[in-house]
Amino acid sequence: MREKNSLIEKRGYHLNIFVIFALALLLGIGGGAAAIIVARPYLSLNISQQPAGGQIDTSQDSLRQANSVIESAKKIIAGQENKINDTISASQNSLVGVFKKNPAAATSSVAAAGKPFAIADYYRLNDAVSEGIVVTSDGWVLTSDFTKNIPENTALKSFVVITKTKNIYNIDKISPTGINSFVFVHLANARDLPVKSFVSKMDLANSQSLVALNWQGESYLTSIVDKVAADQSVKDSDVSSPNIIFANNLGDYFNEVFIFSLDSQVVGYFDKKNGPVQIYDFQPLVKGLLQGKESKRASLGISYVNLQEYAIKDVGFDKGALIYSNTKIPAVKLGGAAAAAGLQAGDIIISVDNVNIDATRDLRNILENYAAGDEINIIYRRAGAENSVKVKLQEYK
Repeated sequence: MREKNSLIEKRGYHLNIFVIFALALLLGIGGGAAAIIVARPYLSLNISQQPAGGQIDTSQDSLRQANSVIESAKKIIAGQENKINDTISASQNSLVGVFKKNPAAATSSVAAAGKPFAIADYYRLNDAVSEGIVVTSDGWVLTSDFTKNIPENTALKSFVVITKTKNIYNIDKISPTGINSFVFVHLANARDLPVKSFVSKMDLANSQSLVALNWQGESYLTSIVDKVAADQSVKDSDVSSPNIIFANNLGDYFNEVFIFSLDSQVVGYFDKKNGPVQIYDFQPLVKGLLQGKESKRASLGISYVNLQEYAIKDVGFDKGALIYSNTKIPAVKLGGAAAAAGLQAGDIIISVDNVNIDATRDLRNILENYAAGDEINIIYRRAGAENSVKVKLQEYK
């Protein structure tokens, strides 16, 4: 009997231990689950989703999404900073400074043996009277006009151009551009200079980031606020497109500065007197220089309205440039290129050399690709019928 009671007591003991262990296990699992539920929104991270670079995959939960935004912002900012620095480094060597000629400096590349060093024998790089940008590898440079009220022969003898590599060049030619106060100068015996491509206004976008950079190496990050602001309803085919408006007043920081896109292309130029000037206005003139001729600014000689800027649904008036008069200029200028080709008020120009005129390609934006003397093919509509005519562009005066 005692043995039987002893066996029962042992079984009860083992049963109690099992029950206690089971209860503890259940409580542990329940507490862990509760802790996971409570802590999940704050601490949950799936280690298996973490890339080798240390960034967390935050594709779920509000906190993860916030982390994703913050991480992406850091990457965007870092990427833009790298682009800005690359743009500055890649663009500086295409800028030049124009200096008043110093006869002593012109013959002193290094201090001669036995001759004491004299600052007056050298150009101080901050003393540039103007700055410019290289437009052809064989020596043509576009600069703001430093020749005001100076005869060309005197200017040729009185100024030199210095590059960022500190090469000093005499000037052997000066060619006016006819655009604001700009001139082309040619550097004697220059070869293989670093050249930048020009950005067309049609390739620019509002809010696009840009870098302003001057000869002294000062830079400033800006962006385009508007590239068509203050545009006239009736436009002159011979007047350059309206100035681009920048997010910052660059005149607070610079007297002269060139503007570059973040892929190191030249967008424009800014000075306090003229404001921003689109660099692409000079492209046809540069093409002429590359062909060994000094091209002049082109003139078609009409005023017009871009029909896509108006809520017109009438068939035949849905696109194109309608030749149209206002109180300042006639629809077709007397003696101009359009008049010589027979174009009339009321004609609608549809395309120029197969480039259609629309909301993004205005007529004068297209004409900025041409120089005086170029022949263009115009498709136009008159009285409902389409016609074509070849027009030889004249020199703008």
